[in-house]
Amino acid sequence: MQTRSSRTFSTWSRRWAARVNQAQQKLLALVTDEVASLESLHQILLQEQQALLAADITRIETLTAEKNLALDKQSDMTRQRQLFTEQHTGAHSVAALLEMAGRPEQAKALVERVGALQALADQCRDLNRSNGSLIQQRQQQTRGALQVIRQTGDDTSTYSGRGKTEATDRPRTLGKA
Repeated sequence: MQTRSSRTFSTWSRRWAARVNQAQQKLLALVTDEVASLESLHQILLQEQQALLAADITRIETLTAEKNLALDKQSDMTRQRQLFTEQHTGAHSVAALLEMAGRPEQAKALVERVGALQALADQCRDLNRSNGSLIQQRQQQTRGALQVIRQTGDDTSTYSGRGKTEATDRPRTLGKA
């Protein structure tokens, strides 16, 4: 026969378990949404890379705007997850995420999602760095071409009509209309 205190404890225990379960489900949903957001960002970065390789300026401009929106969305989602985790554990680290998982079956799903989140974040970071390198290479090529056109490089000597090199301080005429 249950006493009143054991029934109260049992009721309290069920309610606590239900709250913990809700928190775990909410956390899993937040992480899953964040993974989906990163997958979208990853696709944009891949498209940006192709546009950079093709030197498609119009597409690059469009994708830059899309990327900025996706980064803002990702940042908001990360803050939401961190705030939720901090409210429930006092921290927003990966260890805190796993602490919230609790039971093994829920921990497994959360660990998988957090692993996917970390892997995608690493891929996006690496791809964004690669795209940044491509942009720097294009900028150097453009500067080099402008130096040739303006003749502002270190070597401003040209061949004269007599076949000798002569240094000149004035820009060379590329053509006349």
